[in-house]
Amino acid sequence: MTTYRDLVDELIEMPRIRDALDLDSIPAPSTLCKAFDRLEMAVWRVLLNVSLRTCR
Repeated sequence: MTTYRDLVDELIEMPRIRDALDLDSIPAPSTLCKAFDRLEMAVWRVLLNVSLRTCR
């Protein structure tokens, strides 16, 4: 399981992902937590379906 801190560490090491997300700076783990809490269930379903297709 990836924690918010792990995600921040990965973003530090992945400049191409930061560029794709148009991030000027790395967000704090608490910022990520709050942002993910605001996402509606429909968004999570879409993300899950996309990730499942990618893994096949």
